[in-house]
Amino acid sequence: TLTLSMRQTQWLRRARQSASTFCRLRHLRPETPVFSHSSLCAQKRLFGQEAQPPWIILAEEANHQDLAAESIAKHGFVILKDFFDADELKTLTEPATSKAKEVMGMLQTKRVSLGIGSRAGFREVCLRSPGRYDVPCEFEEFPSQLLERIEGIASKVLAEGTSKASDDGLEPRGLGRAFAGLVRAQPRSEAQIWHADSPHSFPEHRAPHLLNVLVPSETVTREMGPTELVPGSHLLTNHLKDGAAFG
Repeated sequence: TLTLSMRQTQWLRRARQSASTFCRLRHLRPETPVFSHSSLCAQKRLFGQEAQPPWIILAEEANHQDLAAESIAKHGFVILKDFFDADELKTLTEPATSKAKEVMGMLQTKRVSLGIGSRAGFREVCLRSPGRYDVPCEFEEFPSQLLERIEGIASKVLAEGTSKASDDGLEPRGLGRAFAGLVRAQPRSEAQIWHADSPHSFPEHRAPHLLNVLVPSETVTREMGPTELVPGSHLLTNHLKDGAAFG
């Protein structure tokens, strides 16, 4: 899975397919629906045979950027269908998949066994959790015209959060590229616990300050363990608010 972060916190887990940080909400309501981008059968049971969940947006819609930003604000995430065609997807992910293949080959050749966490890894690779390797890439390695398509949505999502505190109040702050890389999970890796990728910055809910973009580098089936998300959990995971309970 190609990961791109454009400087919102969302509960998710990558069931056997990715990596991330930790934390689990102790009092997560059992009736809260869990969404996986490959669980089409579950979608039909929840929303009917023809109806689409409200967080699925077709990229062919003229106002898909605005709809995507609205879904992220309301649900904490959006699924964009047909955002890239097959050739574009291959072009976008190829720099990361090639680098990951090279790095994983070096680990095998040198018989390197990584510990878990950034401090136990290398600049080229680290082990986020058992079986999940994170290989960073520079944004310059990806085709700019495809990144700009993503950043068009990011600019709308992060527009309200582009101010920072100063002595005189708030002043403008530009958008920036935070992190890019490929997360590769080994077959039969254990499922992750539910977690948020990034912590909140304030006790009260505010506009997003970071957008994570996940781009599957291949077709991910339910059996492979796709990324799962809980709608609305970007509001439930604020560890700074009064009465927060985590376990």
